[in-house]
Amino acid sequence: MDKIRKCECGKEIKYATAQGYNMANTKQSKCKSCAKIGENNSFYNKKHTKKSIKKMSKAHTGKPVHSQNFKDDLRMRMTNHNPMSGKSFYDVWVQKYGKTKADKLLMKYKNKKSLASSGKNNPMYGKPSPQGSGNGWSGWYNGWYFRSLRELSYMVNVIEKNELQWESGEQKKWAINYIDWNGVSKTYFSDFIIGGHTMVECKPINLIKGSKTVKLKTKFAKKFCIEHNMKYIITDVSIMCHKDIKQMHYDGKIKFLDRYENKFKEKYLNIK
Repeated sequence: MDKIRKCECGKEIKYATAQGYNMANTKQSKCKSCAKIGENNSFYNKKHTKKSIKKMSKAHTGKPVHSQNFKDDLRMRMTNHNPMSGKSFYDVWVQKYGKTKADKLLMKYKNKKSLASSGKNNPMYGKPSPQGSGNGWSGWYNGWYFRSLRELSYMVNVIEKNELQWESGEQKKWAINYIDWNGVSKTYFSDFIIGGHTMVECKPINLIKGSKTVKLKTKFAKKFCIEHNMKYIITDVSIMCHKDIKQMHYDGKIKFLDRYENKFKEKYLNIK
């Protein structure tokens, strides 16, 4: 139980131990407020030096107080005394357990980290991929965004040619929830929605037939379409010939993202 005594100002002072209480009582110690008033203040009748004022001013304005030499010296001393300096946790594992076990621990760590940020823990869960993501030749055709040359070919040779009404499948309202092979919840977005009743995915035939992930997405997409009274089509589209793509690019109908624009000029226009 706390020991309590009163300061001369009447304020109660609590002590956690009997020893502290007895010492303070003997010295008739004052409370913190009284101890810092007037002559009791250790800084009483003193002034800050110009150097101290300058330091405090810099600290207040957010400017560095310590010199770069001081920081470099401190960093060096901390580095020299840090056993992990210049090492990764993998290096430490190799030194402690040997490479074989270290490799297993690294794989376990990566898997754990991957699972921790997958599914609903992924900030992109339930959201369409941002423009520019992925490895396909992305850009715009007459203001329509495409993520691959296969999508571009579908836009030109199917949608435009047949004057179909369409919208992008990369929208939250068309999100398809599915469970991957690791049991993680994910979302999938198709390429096109035709006429509001047909969902279309463009994929090369080798992936349609051989990719387990594509087959899994197709299964859940078909289920989604049945529940929403829609039709699902996954199709391989012949990619337009280079001559036609070059002509449309020349006419200004096609504009690739910057990284693919440069790549296109190097590969097809021989511009470096």
